[in-house]
Order: sequence, then structure tokens, then C-alpha cells
Amino acid sequence: MLTGHYPIEPYSSNDMKQQLGCLMQLFVLAILPMLILFQLEFGFRLIVMPVSLVIGVVLFSIGARLREP
Repeated sequence: MLTGHYPIEPYSSNDMKQQLGCLMQLFVLAILPMLILFQLEFGFRLIVMPVSLVIGVVLFSIGARLREP
């Protein structure tokens, strides 16, 4: 018998949403600058940057909504 052993409480769905939102925002903030550096170094079609920015803004907004309590 284990003394002082407490069961681990499961995450609530609100905690999971906040963590997912935080990870989404972190992902966007990490990927967009790397995408800019990749564009400057190797170059690709002009339409890729605005489309990437719109996708990044949408993902960041969804992440912000998920983080709201």
C-alpha cells in the first residue's frame, strides 16, 4: 500500500483547450519568421507569402479564442 499517493487528476476540457491554443499560437509565431527567412534565401512564388500570412492570422486567432477562459 502506497502512503501519501494521490491519484492524478485528469485535465479538464478547458485546460486542454487553453494548452492547445497556446501551442497553436507558439507554432504560428515560430513558423512565420522561418518562412520569411526561407523566402529570402531560396525564393518562391509571390502568392505564397500573403496566403501564408492569412493562414497564420487565422490559426493565431483560433489559438487566442481557445485560450479564453
